[in-house]
Amino acid sequence: MIPDPARRESAREPAGRAARAEPTLLTRMLEDLVRVLQLELRLLEAEVARALSATVDRTIAALILLYLSSLAGSFLLVALAFLLHTWLPWWLCFALSGVAALLCGAIAYATISAASSSE
Repeated sequence: MIPDPARRESAREPAGRAARAEPTLLTRMLEDLVRVLQLELRLLEAEVARALSATVDRTIAALILLYLSSLAGSFLLVALAFLLHTWLPWWLCFALSGVAALLCGAIAYATISAASSSE
């Protein structure tokens, strides 16, 4: 039997195609991997930006609330001192107002620490 040259070429062709296709497949796999990583990074960036924005909004709201509550507390403390002055001397009014402020601060601290420890 004489080997057919056309058959020899066809027998070698799949091996040649496989050898040529491996770098192409590897390149495609790496490109797909890079695309997936880029998409994941974009998604992470969007999530981080959204979470940061929400955190900043909550922080600003908390600072406004803190400022307004301290202002209101000061006004109420002064009002208490002026109310007590109608019946008592000034030194006693300020002493009672200071004790009331300390008690309110202690109660607020205990409430906040109990709430944070339960979480």
